[in-house]
Amino acid sequence: MKKYKVIDLFCGCGGLSEGFRQAGYEIIAGIDFNKAAIETYSKNFGENVGHCLDLLNVELEDIKKIMKKTKIDVIIGGPPCQGFSSVNRYKIEGEDPRNKLFFEFVKFVDFLQPKAIVIENVSGIVTNNNGYAKDKIYEIFSKRGYNVNQ
Repeated sequence: MKKYKVIDLFCGCGGLSEGFRQAGYEIIAGIDFNKAAIETYSKNFGENVGHCLDLLNVELEDIKKIMKKTKIDVIIGGPPCQGFSSVNRYKIEGEDPRNKLFFEFVKFVDFLQPKAIVIENVSGIVTNNNGYAKDKIYEIFSKRGYNVNQ
């Protein structure tokens, strides 16, 4: 049976990756900017799997090198979404620096074009500010052809 290949963005120490590994997926890479988290991730998944990178400053061509021409089937991760709040003091989405991280996730999806994506976040994202962030996420990925479920 084919193992689906996964990349984990904002991977931290690898909790989400571990769940996917236990479910039979092959973890190709985990990326996070926190060096200590990546050290732990690398111990859990292998030295060549964890990558300490700032997703705001990484070039997509560098990601191709990390992937070694592997076709990614699934992108998983938990990008920050607090900046999407409708009561946020940064009224324009692009002005909140945390939103840049979410849009980096979107950029990776556009670049790697996986069959599926899984975004993890706190449960409050569904209800906070009348579900504004959730609705925005649904809108962005539905426009890209993904079937979005809660």
